[in-house]
Amino acid sequence: CEKLNSLRSRLGKLKLLIIDVVSMVGANLLYYIHHQLQDICGNSDPDSQFGRVSVMAIGDLYQLQPHGSLWEENIKFMELTESMRQKDDQCFAQLLTRVRTATCTEDDITLLKIRVITKEDTDYPANAFHVFKASKEVDEHNTEHLKLLDPIYDIKAINKMKDVQTGLIDVAISTEASDTGGLSKVVSVAVSARVMITVNTDVSDGLANGVCGTVVGIDYTGSDVHTILIKFDSEQGKTMDKIVVAMQGKGFFMPGQAYVALSCVRNLSGLFLLGFDASVIRTSSSVV
Repeated sequence: CEKLNSLRSRLGKLKLLIIDVVSMVGANLLYYIHHQLQDICGNSDPDSQFGRVSVMAIGDLYQLQPHGSLWEENIKFMELTESMRQKDDQCFAQLLTRVRTATCTEDDITLLKIRVITKEDTDYPANAFHVFKASKEVDEHNTEHLKLLDPIYDIKAINKMKDVQTGLIDVAISTEASDTGGLSKVVSVAVSARVMITVNTDVSDGLANGVCGTVVGIDYTGSDVHTILIKFDSEQGKTMDKIVVAMQGKGFFMPGQAYVALSCVRNLSGLFLLGFDASVIRTSSSVV
């Protein structure tokens, strides 16, 4: 009851709810939001959706296809056709439009192949944002860069879990990140290391998923790290001046994800590819 009253004081006058990347929101979460808004707004009418709060759902179904067809029955569809991120490179913007719908021309493929680079090239942007197909490759890349810094501090996690029957807290034997809320067994840090927040910590203070920063100081005693000082970038967002996308190997992208990676950069000159396989440019049959 106390929690509900707190939500009512904060959201009681809510008129519009904006959901970004709606394809990432599953049916269970939408149903939970619907019921929460009904309780907050004091509207229990079974025929009212989201407590009669208007909902604006934003997303690109070509990037992440919907899990079902109910959205077509309950949402008025409007399409935005102008690309703002690549507005200063119209040739690249048009290429990405065809990548998005998997209708690339031979010229498009040739242009993308020109952007292939190797780590041995003198103009390889080693400090640019990198995109890989698997977490293992991400860890290997991060470790490779971290080794260039000194000293490196390893922070070992102590994983604990509560027994739902006894209420006692026991040390968890699992060290898999999938079983520990995405937390690694060991986190290695060093001054000047680049870091990224991967979960919403305090959105009101700007500490949200995807925010990047640089470690500027580490407070420690011996091998025990007490505090990590991080300076977060003043400009945040998913748009980048340079990006390296690893497109070599099999089973790289799910349908639509090649477009997501390639479109993060503002212009073609800032795009670098490690290998290239045109077959990864595809879309889901459920969207077309």
